[in-house]
Amino acid sequence: EASSGNYKILVENIRLNNLEKLITAKRIAIGDRQKRIKFTKSDHLGNRIIPIASDSTQEYELVEMTTLDTFVRLNKLDNICGIKCDIEGAELFMLEGAKNTIKKFHPYVLLEIQQEWTQKYGYDANEIFEFMENLGYKYKCVTDDRSEEHTSELQSH
Repeated sequence: EASSGNYKILVENIRLNNLEKLITAKRIAIGDRQKRIKFTKSDHLGNRIIPIASDSTQEYELVEMTTLDTFVRLNKLDNICGIKCDIEGAELFMLEGAKNTIKKFHPYVLLEIQQEWTQKYGYDANEIFEFMENLGYKYKCVTDDRSEEHTSELQSH
């Protein structure tokens, strides 16, 4: 969890549910490269990376970002069964940095995708579907009214 406020909530939830032996929280962002990024800082849960092209004057904090591939390798993880990602439009970048991990482990992938957010990062939401299809995945879309648009579950071939 990249946001300092959300990280504190996550750590407390892990403690309250006695999950310290199963879950280790890390305060980092996952993206397509290693670098420090500007991350919005506010009291609500919708914090996000400030896009490069943005002239935002929002308060921010600097956060370390790495790729999932690097994180998995450095932490010697030998099984990834699922990836859940809701990072306010930067999902494609996370997937690009997780490509080797996805190819190796074939995890279930759950993404929240909104066109209005992906456009702020300069790409179309359909590029995420194309990326996942190129890795052999099928998908199921759930819209705001919870209706399914596709019949295939998101899973690897």
